[in-house]
Amino acid sequence: MPEKVTLEALKSHLWKAADILRGSLDASEYREPVMIILFLKRLNDRFEENIEKLIAEGKTEKEANQDFRHDFFVPKDARWDKLSTVRNRVGEKIDEVCKLIEKSNEKLEGVLTNTKYSDPRKYPDDNLANLISHFNSPRLRNSDLEKEDIFGDAYEYLLEQFADATKKKGGEFFTPREVVNLLVNLVDPKEGMRISDPTCGSGGMLIMSRHHVEINKGNPRDLVLDGQESNYGNLAMCKMNMVLHGMMEFME
Repeated sequence: MPEKVTLEALKSHLWKAADILRGSLDASEYREPVMIILFLKRLNDRFEENIEKLIAEGKTEKEANQDFRHDFFVPKDARWDKLSTVRNRVGEKIDEVCKLIEKSNEKLEGVLTNTKYSDPRKYPDDNLANLISHFNSPRLRNSDLEKEDIFGDAYEYLLEQFADATKKKGGEFFTPREVVNLLVNLVDPKEGMRISDPTCGSGGMLIMSRHHVEINKGNPRDLVLDGQESNYGNLAMCKMNMVLHGMMEFME
């Protein structure tokens, strides 16, 4: 039985992905393709995991592939096996996959297509193909992880590293965890409350508020989280961050 992916191994793997684009792009530019490819891989692997679970429960393959049976449906032409074999016009394929997934998942509208990758001068085929290849392994199913919640922690780590690399600009989308933790402890959110962050960035305070309710034995589903963000790229990161933390119920 293969070893489970640990938090430290996942953090290392994610940061090495940035090395592939570092040098040809500055941190504010290579942040988005790394996070988009990571997000596509995670959606794909969770989708495939759910397919296998449904079939094991007695569903036919056709039934298991019905979109309403999944938190996020991945169309056939947008699955990882289609993306991982592309070597030419890789950016165009990424754009196509992003459009297909958004079309099938209303909650992700505008999240994946915020940046275009079809300009080979900015995103050469070799760089994007190497980035995709880097994420071919390990699998990112819940069953492959040491704990299900480590993926959200690893994503937060990646956001923090990008914030450090972009210096002042990092403050636009990431507030240090220690500051967020202090604010959440001061607010002390409880079930039944409405928590609002008018400059939510990548959503750290909203996510930590939900976690605060959980660890204090409250019902996190009885909590309204409101976020406001003027930068659409940051809003996209916030939505991805929520999904990767298992927070599937959100709307714009």
